Parts: sequence; C-alpha cells; structure tokens
Amino acid sequence: MKKLTVLFALAIFAVSLAAVAGEGKKGEKLVSGTISALDLPNRTMTVTDAKNVQWTILWNDSTRVKGGELKEGETV
Repeated sequence: MKKLTVLFALAIFAVSLAAVAGEGKKGEKLVSGTISALDLPNRTMTVTDAKNVQWTILWNDSTRVKGGELKEGETV
C-alpha cells in the first residue's frame, strides 16, 4: 500500500511538472509560418501561420537568429 501511495504521488508530481514546463515564460508563444512583412530598422516582422493568422513579432539586441538571414517569404 505504501508503494502505491508513493507511486501515485510521483505520478501527480510528474504531471504537474510537465504542465508547468509546457507553459514557458509569461507571454511566450511558439509560432511558425511565413514572413509576410519585415521591418529591420524597427525590429519587427509579421508571420502568417497555416491558418492565415498574422503574428507581429518584435525583437531586441539580445535576440539571436539561427538559420540565416531574415527575408520576406522565408519560413520560420
């Protein structure tokens, strides 16, 4: 019975840990799509996703880009 209680407690802990890990930092979202507009001087871009929803993304000096140069029409 004690083993069952410990296993149950570990299962609850694992599920809650997974839920917290999936949330990310406040305000963060994972977006993928195509760059439909790019404004390098103002550090903004608009990404259109598969459902045709447009997302405006802003960045600052500490933002890192992997995979090459940002260009309109590129997939991100």
